[in-house]
Amino acid sequence: MCIFFFFIWCVCVLCTVYGIFYCCFVFCFCCLFVWVCFICFVIVVCFFLLFWVVIFYWCFDCIVYFFCDVIILFIFFFYFVLCFLYCCFYLVCLVFFCIFCCVLCYFLIYFLCCFLFWVVFLFLFFFFVYVCFYLWLLLFC
Repeated sequence: MCIFFFFIWCVCVLCTVYGIFYCCFVFCFCCLFVWVCFICFVIVVCFFLLFWVVIFYWCFDCIVYFFCDVIILFIFFFYFVLCFLYCCFYLVCLVFFCIFCCVLCYFLIYFLCCFLFWVVFLFLFFFFVYVCFYLWLLLFC
């Protein structure tokens, strides 16, 4: 019986360790994704700034194009913000999901073990009562 509970404890520990490593992996992936988005955004901003410095140096009547590019730049910025918020939201949901799954897995295994223990205990108890009653009937009847 102790070996069975030790096995169940090992399963719980493994589930918890798996959940922690999975959360860390996804956290690193989300951080990497956010940094890639940020670097792309910085490159785009630098490209637009460099492009418009050159354009304004050569031509001063390109105000319309400048405003169009500013709008495009804001679209990229909002895209970056949305990517960042999505990663944060996904990470928070994933952490809560992993914690919930680990806790749920632990409690399910724990209650399953308790249930199996009581089922086995009651079965053995009633089997023992039945055998004793049967032996008593054989001896005294």
